[in-house]
Amino acid sequence: MSTQDENAHVKFSDLFKEGRALLTLTLILSVGSHATNLFVTRTVLPTIVADIGGKELMYWALALFQIAAIVGGMGSAQIKDKLGGRHTIYLAAALLVVGSCFAGFAQHFGYLVLGRGIQGFAEGLLISLSYIILSESYPNNLMARMIGMLAVVWAAASAIGPLAAGLLESSFGWRSAFLVNLVIAILLVVQSRYAVKQQPSQKDGQRIPIARLALFVSAITGICLTGQFTNPVLILAILAFSFTLLAFAIKRDKRAKNRMLPNQIFTTKGTIGLGIWTNISISIAVGGHGVYGVALLQSMWQLSPIYAGFLASIVAAAWSVASWGLSGVAKLKNQLLLIRTGITMITFSFPITALAWSLTNLTIATLGFAILGLGLGTSTIFLEKKIMHAATHKEKDRTSSILPPIDSAAGAIGAAFASILALSLGLFGGTPTFGILDAQVASVVATQMYLTFFALSVPAMVMSFLLPLDDSQSERSNNTQPIAE
Repeated sequence: MSTQDENAHVKFSDLFKEGRALLTLTLILSVGSHATNLFVTRTVLPTIVADIGGKELMYWALALFQIAAIVGGMGSAQIKDKLGGRHTIYLAAALLVVGSCFAGFAQHFGYLVLGRGIQGFAEGLLISLSYIILSESYPNNLMARMIGMLAVVWAAASAIGPLAAGLLESSFGWRSAFLVNLVIAILLVVQSRYAVKQQPSQKDGQRIPIARLALFVSAITGICLTGQFTNPVLILAILAFSFTLLAFAIKRDKRAKNRMLPNQIFTTKGTIGLGIWTNISISIAVGGHGVYGVALLQSMWQLSPIYAGFLASIVAAAWSVASWGLSGVAKLKNQLLLIRTGITMITFSFPITALAWSLTNLTIATLGFAILGLGLGTSTIFLEKKIMHAATHKEKDRTSSILPPIDSAAGAIGAAFASILALSLGLFGGTPTFGILDAQVASVVATQMYLTFFALSVPAMVMSFLLPLDDSQSERSNNTQPIAE
């Protein structure tokens, strides 16, 4: 079968054939856990802030989750090597329970953030492990279909998450929205017992690179820490230190035996470098959007948490509809066209939404959210597939497992940047009459914030047009001499 039509005649039903059914369902549950938690937290976050405070720190509930997800994601391949796939899921499920209990019983916003951090590690572990299993267990002609299937999970979560959060909050209080994860953890353990292979991979000599992982996490945490400040000199100083630390970590990883990052990951050479930088640029902008979206909808149009949550989840619903409808596109030329089209849609969704905030027009806001989601769904599955397909066999695990942590890092940075904008532009000024924000102040500040997100996403649009059509020249390992951890 040729490269261009390797997806031809492949159906979603094929994901459940040839002994793949239970594994497919396990991956769906793993991703579903992450997606549902995301939408539940975004929906109840303004209610939590109104109850226990923490308005200026609310971005940490998302940022620390993402930072911890980096730790789980970047260490997932080595943890799987040590524990095996099934026991790695057991570990993630146990940590999900611990983190959910911290968040669910929190009396102070700091404890909720800590719980979200533990949750993030568990979810990062699950998501990256899912990508590793996907790349190992599904032939290339089923990859796009499986990624499309997982997009359907996001569609379901975009509906179930806000609905579940609203029902749980109204019936049992916002704490129950976290404690319900105990049920999800039990389901994960039971299902993985029969679906996931236990034996570790053959790379049993590798160990978790704790020192390098600490460097990466410290750098990302430092960048996110800037979200608490408005002093430009202090922000620049923290950023300079954090990026220096990040550069040192990347250099050290290049020389290590058990590397975490693919070759040339942070260059603009070839598919992997361009693809990952495109993804980073978009994820930063989208991460910023995710912090205050529900709060803005509630305060500006006096919406209930469940209704605001549903409107905010239009992004995920549209994302999933586009992914489902387009995942069967087979020709590489058409896939590249969809990547470029989708990234362009994402870029221009931000000024449309900025117009909605400026005019206080809910219809235009809904349109902006829908275009953002459609753009993500049109581009993401093919961009991820293109990056994974470009990797050599030797780097397949590293490339597949690093995609979720990179999304998490960019999302966390985007959340911190949104907080810098919110504090600097005075989003929390005025006197709220509904929700946690003053509607008039929010209208002005949100407009400026979304125009900034537009500027952040323009580089991604440019880079998408630089992506090559042919991925046959996969990234090759360099000859750098490895060092011990």
